[in-house]
Amino acid sequence: MSALAKKLRWKSGQKALVVKKPKDVVLEPPEGAKLSNRGKGPFDMVLGFAQDTAAVAEIFPRLRDACAEDGALWIAYPKKSSGIVTDISRDEGWGGLTKQGWAAVTQIALDGTWSALRFRHAPELIRERKKRGW
Repeated sequence: MSALAKKLRWKSGQKALVVKKPKDVVLEPPEGAKLSNRGKGPFDMVLGFAQDTAAVAEIFPRLRDACAEDGALWIAYPKKSSGIVTDISRDEGWGGLTKQGWAAVTQIALDGTWSALRFRHAPELIRERKKRGW
């Protein structure tokens, strides 16, 4: 299993959906895993690439609807050091998802250009974070 597949928690035999992947990003599926850029799901892992908040709003409904209930939903965004103009970062640009009850729970580096956040539907976690001032 590749180091990136391990970070994404993408295991052998699982189905994954990848949306708007840049050509220079290399994803090596684990042995026996299936990778698709279309389909309705459910998928064990979904990963979408977004350059800005408008792209997040565009791809999120597709990712949400395709992700299995216990699946991993990831959104990749450009690192500040990438030189790509963006209005999102680890801490900014996710308000639309938060309003829908989705919370970022894990961050990883995909490569030198892209980071990714894993989200889960967790309205209770969002309420708790707001109480703590996060």
